[in-house]
Amino acid sequence: MMKYLIWISLCCASCVPVRQTPTGENRQPAFDGRETARYRVTIQMRKASITGIMIVKHTCGEWRGSLVNEFGVKAFDFIVGEEKCRLLNVIPFLDKWYIRRILARDLILLCEGGEQRGRYLERLPGGGFLLKNEKQHIEYTFQPVKQ
Repeated sequence: MMKYLIWISLCCASCVPVRQTPTGENRQPAFDGRETARYRVTIQMRKASITGIMIVKHTCGEWRGSLVNEFGVKAFDFIVGEEKCRLLNVIPFLDKWYIRRILARDLILLCEGGEQRGRYLERLPGGGFLLKNEKQHIEYTFQPVKQ
């Protein structure tokens, strides 16, 4: 009887899919570990676009940042840590639950690295990078600001 139970448990254990963690280049976060980084950002959507400056800082194991447009109006603040994202002070036209969810998932990919279905991170020449969200048809372009 014990042999059969062990055999059944081994068979069932082999049927459970094993989640493999991404390795190599895809696991690297887009933002580097510098104290403070500034990027010129363009977010292209189907019918609209947002441009501005994103300031990102890595402190206490978390990424903290803010997106501000050219006129000084803050679009949103964010905190990303341990594969969770909190959006704070979101501008009213972006403050919808579905937009917040998409932004949060995209920011997790940027800050933590890894792979997500339908989202791809590409390195650009000059230290910039491009994040494509193919499902929602959104492209985020980041170019470092020369200080």
